[in-house]
Amino acid sequence: MQNVAPENLILLCGELTTDGAPVCLGNELFLEFVMKITLPTGVDLLPVLIAKAQVDDTVQKGATLSLTGKVFSEEIVNGEERALVLKVRAEEVYAGETEITSGIFLSGNVIRKPYSYVIGEGERAEFLLSVQGQDGQFTEVPVSANNENATIAKRLQLGDAVSVLGQLHSYQYMDLGERGADTKTAYEVEILRFTALPEI
Repeated sequence: MQNVAPENLILLCGELTTDGAPVCLGNELFLEFVMKITLPTGVDLLPVLIAKAQVDDTVQKGATLSLTGKVFSEEIVNGEERALVLKVRAEEVYAGETEITSGIFLSGNVIRKPYSYVIGEGERAEFLLSVQGQDGQFTEVPVSANNENATIAKRLQLGDAVSVLGQLHSYQYMDLGERGADTKTAYEVEILRFTALPEI
């Protein structure tokens, strides 16, 4: 099996659409914003955390920012319902637009064997990747692959080390629970291409 070094790097450029809400991560205070970004598939909204110490007059609702950081997952528990939410922890923040193109690079290990199925005229595969998150802790990231990438992904096994280049995005789905249909938001990284694979 080919080994890959753990990697977790995301680049985003977009507009802050909300005021910052205080959030504590460990012993550090952050402000959580919603950032509107433009992807090839359209406009998306992603949760972004910026350290309070990095927030100045250029970091506020309506501002356009470019940033680099890491993605991490947060499990939201509501009664018996559980949801995995992906958020971005900013490390470097720049005012205005830069040459940054929104994207994410991840290296880690497969911790849920890919599930593949046919969608429309193509194929889709989904799996979980364990990557290094904030403060050196590992975090779970839902990953999807379509068409040719799905053909590759569905051959992966538990524990395989892979590297991918992709895009973080959200999507809405209908949850048909006991209380009726409910629209919810989920997050995933869609693979644009594999950059390292085990010998499969």
